[in-house]
Amino acid sequence: MGTTAVNVEPQTTSTNAVASMSPNAFRGACVNLLCKLENKLAQMDESGTSGATFEKLETAKLMLVDLIDFAEGTLQAKQVEMLTPHIQEVYEKCKSLEENMHKTSWSIMQRFGRDKPSRFEIDSAYEELSKDYVSLFVVFFVESMKGIGVPTAEKRELLESLEAFVDEVRRRW
Repeated sequence: MGTTAVNVEPQTTSTNAVASMSPNAFRGACVNLLCKLENKLAQMDESGTSGATFEKLETAKLMLVDLIDFAEGTLQAKQVEMLTPHIQEVYEKCKSLEENMHKTSWSIMQRFGRDKPSRFEIDSAYEELSKDYVSLFVVFFVESMKGIGVPTAEKRELLESLEAFVDEVRRRW
């Protein structure tokens, strides 16, 4: 069960791309991002297993990459700066969970007198991680919409799409 290294540490070299983006283009970029995230969520759901797995965690980290790519290419530098700690916090929780998952797969840990987390603890942490992702998605999209003059009706539509996606995360994670 090897894992692929994914560098999801946010960069702070964002351009002011949002300043030159039309509300229509921004809406399209948001919809595209939601589709990418939905596809990754579907990959996690297709595994057929409940609880945490290395593959699911790797896919979850790729969701962070999608958020970072969107932020760097679409948002203002100050927005990226505001979102970076949120993304970093979720990334750190992913890494911590991954380390604990490795400990459970190493039975030799007990021989060295180290505690290894139970499957229940791992799955509980994974469930908690889903809540962290939901919170991140909400903060991310709400902050993203602040930077551009999206008409109220379109904002409502985007927020409804976000709400549907968040419901899917809660249901399928």
